[in-house]
Amino acid sequence: MENTYSEVAEAFINDADWSTAVPGLKMGVETNTSMPKVAVLLVGGLYGSQPVGREVLVRLARHMGEGYKKGDNIVTMILRMADIYILPAVDLAGFDSASVGTCSYKDHHMMDKEAGNSFKEKQSVGAEAVKKFMGRFNIKLALSLEGNGMFVRMPWDEVRQEDSKTDAVEVFNMMAKTFLTSHPVMKKKHSPCDGTRIMGKKVKNAFPTGLVHGGDLEPAMFVGSMQDYLWDKLNIPMVSAHISCCNYPRPRNLLELYKQNLPPILKFLKGVWGKVTDSMNNPISNVTVNIGGMMEVSDKDGIFLTVYPAQRGSTSWSWFIKPSKPKQSGLQLRKAE
Repeated sequence: MENTYSEVAEAFINDADWSTAVPGLKMGVETNTSMPKVAVLLVGGLYGSQPVGREVLVRLARHMGEGYKKGDNIVTMILRMADIYILPAVDLAGFDSASVGTCSYKDHHMMDKEAGNSFKEKQSVGAEAVKKFMGRFNIKLALSLEGNGMFVRMPWDEVRQEDSKTDAVEVFNMMAKTFLTSHPVMKKKHSPCDGTRIMGKKVKNAFPTGLVHGGDLEPAMFVGSMQDYLWDKLNIPMVSAHISCCNYPRPRNLLELYKQNLPPILKFLKGVWGKVTDSMNNPISNVTVNIGGMMEVSDKDGIFLTVYPAQRGSTSWSWFIKPSKPKQSGLQLRKAE
């Protein structure tokens, strides 16, 4: 990938302590503009028995590489505004024991042995590698692609103080709805996984639909999840898009799954940047911006750096600006179309 798309791709394989366990790829282009870039993380294969995310992300990387070479406007805009970090296969150990065509778990406790549910305890090489990765890069938000249904999952996965919602529910709703409403199957008001065979029997209403807080699911399936870890420990918002009714789809189904998920992923990667200025259009540094519970601080050039996926039809945002010094200020907002 790096050799084919050297202008936009940089591979991380066995060149850092984390990448010896989890391969990674960075995609982006250098620009001459004063606007800094945002780091976004896309994750696949958190659960080794659900490798569908890996297959979609590898195809996405090729799409972005080819798109940049051919001058695709959307791809070029994204790569100029953001550095996209891709970890396509986190749970390699779990993948080695997975079987193609296996659509469900015999017991949901099997998930506890995989990297995706191992972020509370140091029991997974893949999960520990991801933690080290997060310490190296200033990631602003993350998206995981998983199997086990077709819906979008938000924190908390473990209920906190009898509430499954976080203190930044507006941000998570925005992220989740951006993906959901751009997905050709998920946005329809029906259960896309009805009729899936589990243990040889066709099932109905066995999977969630729409937007779900993991902590509202019974039984509890995502204890020790990555998205809970990122928000609880690092204040980084992450949502998980479950994109296949079958955990390990057969190769003949992968192209269609990729086509379904390309538009919502690209939509997710478009976002919002902002700049705080005074009445004379001079930048104001060290300004705290509160965005639905997410706190950002403007730098020396007045720029606060964040990406929150924009919902289709969204025309306004709610901001609270508290300058560190009593100056008259205004907010110039740069928003993806």
